[in-house]
Amino acid sequence: MTQLLIIGTKILAVGPFSETSEEIISTEIIYPKSTIPDYQINDTSLPEDFSIQTYEWITDHVQKKSVPTPSISPEQAKENYVGMIEIRADALEASGDLIGALLLRESLK
Repeated sequence: MTQLLIIGTKILAVGPFSETSEEIISTEIIYPKSTIPDYQINDTSLPEDFSIQTYEWITDHVQKKSVPTPSISPEQAKENYVGMIEIRADALEASGDLIGALLLRESLK
């Protein structure tokens, strides 16, 4: 079992921890209790791929965070790409590289 320092669903640190009336002490840092109201220290087993960045605390166990998938249509992706090419071509044109700008714009056709 491993100790976790938790606020809500956010895992702040992995123990072991010891406590005084004013502080929570880990091997790496001392947390003043006044800066982390409503904290919990829970004992749990951790999966092999556990990372504070990719897991959260749900009720009584750790759970992998779901990563939202951006929703972008193929048409939006193409518009974004064309827009970036146009910006780059404008920059080349402004710097005097008219041939480079022309070739870049032609690549879109």
